[in-house]
Amino acid sequence: MSTQPVIKGWKAKLMIDYGGGTFEEIGSAESVSIDIDMSIDEYLAIGKSQPIAIVPGAITVSGTIDKAWIDAKALKLFYGSGSWETPSPVLFHIYAYQDVTDGPYIYVFNCYSESLSLDIPADDFLTESLDFRGQYFIYGGTTS
Repeated sequence: MSTQPVIKGWKAKLMIDYGGGTFEEIGSAESVSIDIDMSIDEYLAIGKSQPIAIVPGAITVSGTIDKAWIDAKALKLFYGSGSWETPSPVLFHIYAYQDVTDGPYIYVFNCYSESLSLDIPADDFLTESLDFRGQYFIYGGTTS
């Protein structure tokens, strides 16, 4: 099972949905990698070298966001309030786009972070890196 990266880079926004179609940007990212795995299965008959059927399986969407700048309100969502409570998973959306007229874009909806890492350098900005899984995606725009 291999995954093929669909999009790397461009610009990316992290958004949270407060219900009723109200989205709020909670951060941006310098780099995002989105992997879409189609889970294609081959069925082989005994003694045959060619598959008798190729069947699409479940589509999974996952990826990595690097150098994300997330606002303080979102940090509390991801990490908890700083008390001894365990933070609960945060549902967010990713919007990756090229900043040109009719440029291509991809939305990844209903993402949960699988792992988070926090980089606290002495001479730079606080950034995060996170691995995520999404429920579904849409792609649009032109590629010319």
